Amino acid sequence: MLDLEKQEFSDVITDSEDEFYDIASVKGERPLYVSSRGGFVYKIDPREKKSEEYALHDNKIFTLSFNQAKPHEFCTASLDRTVRIWDSRKLTEKRTKPVFQMVHGLCVTGARYSPDGKYLVSCNNDCLLRIWNTATIKNKRPNGPEPNSQVRHDTRTGRWLTKFKCEWDPKQSNVFIVGSMDRPRCVEIFGVNDDAKASRIMRLRDDYVGSVQSINVFHETRDVILSANSSGRCHVWSSEEI
Repeated sequence: MLDLEKQEFSDVITDSEDEFYDIASVKGERPLYVSSRGGFVYKIDPREKKSEEYALHDNKIFTLSFNQAKPHEFCTASLDRTVRIWDSRKLTEKRTKPVFQMVHGLCVTGARYSPDGKYLVSCNNDCLLRIWNTATIKNKRPNGPEPNSQVRHDTRTGRWLTKFKCEWDPKQSNVFIVGSMDRPRCVEIFGVNDDAKASRIMRLRDDYVGSVQSINVFHETRDVILSANSSGRCHVWSSEEI
């Protein structure tokens, strides 16, 4: 972790037998939550250097995301083909039961809450992006709550490319971005309406971008997007002069 005031890095967590995939927290709160290859989520207090571990899946957890509108609620996306929603107040060292579980057709590479907590989007290897309105999620099926909508999207990155994840625009809670396997290479931006129906609203392409952009994020305050490929090369997209 980087301390900007001291300009120093410090280790948050180390484990020679596990690998870490994602890190998240509730804005304004101290604990950090880290997901791992072994299906664990670690709760860490960086100042007191204390940690707790919870077994939430049987296989690797690619992402975890907090609902900023409900600070106790977070979701995990796993290789075991599920997205699970958890109550952080009810986590125990023994196997914890999720609040909801959404079963997918193949490995789920990412799940994210929108900035206002209204929507949840998942990305997985069956080439469907699924969107839920979090206010209407209910367990009515054996495979979990049915999504409000789903969109076809080629997510088959194969073995060697970084897996796709959808990332929301922090400046507006109904827009997200995701990498694409389409040619010519591009990244795609989707919008979500009040009925939680998603549709593609833009493709970003450029002659300088000849590789798959697996990682894509919006700037917090400016109309800028940062994309990166699996080799570590980054591209900056902007509607304004940088």
